[in-house]
Amino acid sequence: MIPLVVLGGLILLIIPGIIWAVRFSFSFYIVVDTKVGPVIAMKESYAITKGKFWKLLLFWIVVGLVNLLGLICLGVGLFVSVPVTTLASVYVYRWLSQRKAGLLQTASPQAA
Repeated sequence: MIPLVVLGGLILLIIPGIIWAVRFSFSFYIVVDTKVGPVIAMKESYAITKGKFWKLLLFWIVVGLVNLLGLICLGVGLFVSVPVTTLASVYVYRWLSQRKAGLLQTASPQAA
């Protein structure tokens, strides 16, 4: 009985959390790039990541592993891995935003 409860908790809490983390992972970049509010940025992030979930999940796993490797290198490797993975995530954001969802043009006059 207990393993079923643990499995249910895993399905109800962790898996949606991973899905939301991937889908909303570019919200911060959108706020900084376009100076829109957080709700619009989350909608835009959700829209630009549509259909790319598995590729983005793999990307974020690789980013985590590269940073873990930097940490394993006595922490000094983080001086290289964090800037490299940050630039990689900005590159992915730029690539995704090229095929904009179109929410920013209608939602905010500042984005134009």
